[in-house]
Parts: sequence; C-alpha cells; structure tokens
Amino acid sequence: MNVLVTGSSGFLGQPLARALSNDPRFESVIGVDVRNSPATPARAVFVAADVRHSLTEIVSRHRIDSVVHAAFVVRPIRDANLMEDINVNGSKMVFESCKAAGVKHLLHLSSATVYGFHADNPARLSEDHPVKTNLEFIYGMHKRQIEHMLAEYAATASLPAITVLRPSFLIGPSCNNLLLDYLCNRLVFMPSRTAPLQFTHIDDIVEIIRLLLLKRIPGVFNVGADGALSIDEMCLKLQRRPVRVPYAALHALDRLAWRCRAPVAPAPAWTLQLLRHSWVVSSDRLKRETGYAFRYTSRSAFEEYADRALWSRGVTE
Repeated sequence: MNVLVTGSSGFLGQPLARALSNDPRFESVIGVDVRNSPATPARAVFVAADVRHSLTEIVSRHRIDSVVHAAFVVRPIRDANLMEDINVNGSKMVFESCKAAGVKHLLHLSSATVYGFHADNPARLSEDHPVKTNLEFIYGMHKRQIEHMLAEYAATASLPAITVLRPSFLIGPSCNNLLLDYLCNRLVFMPSRTAPLQFTHIDDIVEIIRLLLLKRIPGVFNVGADGALSIDEMCLKLQRRPVRVPYAALHALDRLAWRCRAPVAPAPAWTLQLLRHSWVVSSDRLKRETGYAFRYTSRSAFEEYADRALWSRGVTE
C-alpha cells in the first residue's frame, strides 16, 4: 500500500509518518507539507507542497492508494482569511486531487468540536448526534464546512472508502496545543464555570489511523479516550493556580487584548467557548468496528504530559 500524508511535519503528521514507515505493509509513505520535518523517517519521502495547490501529479506519480489529510491550522492565527484558506480551500484541493488521481481511500481528520459546546449536550456524544457547531468557534466551523464539502464530494467521486475521524483534544510529546501551553502559566485565568475536558493520546490516534488504513474501513468515527479532567485537576497536577473570572468579563477582556496584540491573550476570545460546556465523545462505534483498545485514558494521557512539563521546569514531585 502506498500512502500520502498531508501535514507531515505537524504534531500528528510526524509520528504518523514514522509509524507507517515502520510497518512493512506500507510499501511507501509520502509526506507532503510546506516545510520538511528535521525528523523525517528513513523510509518516508518528503515532498514540499502547499495543499492549496493541486496534488494530483504527486498522487499519481507515487501511485498513492490512500491519503490521510492532516494539514490544518489548529492554533489560531491573526490572519483569519489565511486560516480559512488553508483549512477549507486546502481541503477542497486535496479532495479534488484524490478524485482526479483515483485514490481508493481518503481518511480525513476532522474534530469533535463540530458537535459544538452546549448546555444540553449529552454526557457522551455519539456520531449520530446533530452537528451544532458554535458559529463563533472558527476552527470548528471550518471542520464542519469541510465535512459538508466531503459529503458532497463523496456523492460524486469514485472512492470506495472515505473515513472521517472526530478526535477530542490530542495530547502527547509532539503536540502543539494552545490550551496546554496556557495551563503551564503561573496564573491560569479561566471562566468561573468550566466543563471537564477529554483527551486522546497521539500514540492512540496514530495507531487508530494505521488500523483504519490497513482495513480500509469507511465511516465517521469519534476518537476520545475514556474519562475527562476538570481544569482544577489539571492545574493541580501542573502545580499552577487557576484564577476564576466571570465568562462575560473574561471574554470581553480577551477580545480586547487579542485585538491589541497583548501577550496576555495567546488566542482570540472565541477559543474560550470550548471550556463552557461538555463535549465528551463516545468511541463505542470505533471500538466496535475495529476492535481497538485505547492504551491511554484521558487522565493517564494528561498525567504523562504534565510529568514531562514539570520535568522541563526542574520540578520533581
């Protein structure tokens, strides 16, 4: 099997390309990104390319069977138009390239944020739950738009297998997660009321993708480890102090600080929404159809991250 991974220099693309390269059942692994990774696996081939441009020639030349689309801007940037161009238009070009080159399997990395953060969310969200993305949450709206585009594309393309993954927060050694960075601040300003968060370890999602590629299983799958942690639990583990502020006040201050480029606002105010209400997903369908058993719970995945963060600060428990 020949597989192409977009975003191969990203926090998910790097360990994924490495895992696929170590599996002899994958004849070749082609990594596509705008910049190369200093740790490109020996058996992987890197191709410098922008997903906003056609990948048809690359896909055809390397006789690609399967494509994993993982090239996205996750951390908010100040140029909202550029973020949308890369996320939405880049995805459209990847899908069109797969269609033109006759790819047999497309695996798309979406996000559990498409369900939205709402007070009436059930304890665990299944894949059948309505997609009600918060309009102000830009990243989630991009993912929702891409999923809609992919559904339309699937109706006309000749792909026998399309897989969509909706993971919770990804966490692990290579993760570049804004929330986790923020939790490492000495004072952690948070809304007065927050909901527990669910995590998925990078090792788990990499193994899940590898399994889905090998079995070529189509469908929409939530990906989230068992359990969830509160902000207070996370701050306690990181030896940081949460400072509670009414949501409306914190939202207004963050909006102003982001507009003024103040260093106290590492992200725009819309990112605060994901803390307000639960959006814990059920991975029952994934477990049932693949037989996969998660290696990490949300708690053990976070504790591994926290131990590494404390060690980097020279703190021993």
